[in-house]
Amino acid sequence: CLAARAKGLGIPETETGPVGPLNATVMIQEIQQGIANKVGAIITFPASQGFVPLLSQARKAGIITGTMYGGGGSALGQFNTGTDWTALGKSFVAALAGRPGPQHMALLVQAPTGVGKAFADGVKVAAAATKNVTVDAVGYTNDDPTTALQVATDILTAHPEVNVVASD
Repeated sequence: CLAARAKGLGIPETETGPVGPLNATVMIQEIQQGIANKVGAIITFPASQGFVPLLSQARKAGIITGTMYGGGGSALGQFNTGTDWTALGKSFVAALAGRPGPQHMALLVQAPTGVGKAFADGVKVAAAATKNVTVDAVGYTNDDPTTALQVATDILTAHPEVNVVASD
């Protein structure tokens, strides 16, 4: 845990973030406040392209920046860590490819950009390398779990051949 590690090193640390669905606007406001307060470091999940100039501004202000974007994403900070979404997609597909018969996937992802795109692209590339796995549809949840059921229902109605639903 970041807080425990910072405490162990004697580094002042605060955390802030959304409770519920991810809200990039609030996250950007929190980072702007951190820049104004001249914090020592900002580590964030860059949930939209709005983070690019903001993290650049922080670096110019002498603030260490880090992102938790993961593999296949864009390292907008001075360091990048996180899930390798492409490898995760390959893992999903490998498990499905071992099942008998056609595996028709629907993906539920955050958005057609960023991590959602990285995950979906990884799954699509891995599926294309198999004989029985296809990605038939991709739906976007905007990282809001309250919309996932409706997005999945819409996909399954439009694509009755789908027999696997996966999400990032």
